[in-house]
Amino acid sequence: MINKVILIRPHARGKVEFPFALLYLATALKQNNFLSEIIDFHLNPGSENDLFNQVKRDSDCIVGISALSGSY
Repeated sequence: MINKVILIRPHARGKVEFPFALLYLATALKQNNFLSEIIDFHLNPGSENDLFNQVKRDSDCIVGISALSGSY
C-alpha cells in the first residue's frame, strides 16, 4: 500500500520560482494521511543518487514529477 509520495521539481534553466503547486499538493496529501517530501533539483541538482536510494529503501512510495513547459 502506498503511504508516501515523493514530489520532484526537476532542474531547468531560467527563472527559479517558489514551488507553490508542489506545496499545495503536499498539503493535500498530508491532510489525507500520506507522508510527502519535496525534492527540489533547482536547489540541489546533484541529489539524483539520494532520490534513487530513497526509492529503493521505501518500496511503498510513489514519485511525482513536476513539469511546467514555461520552465524548459
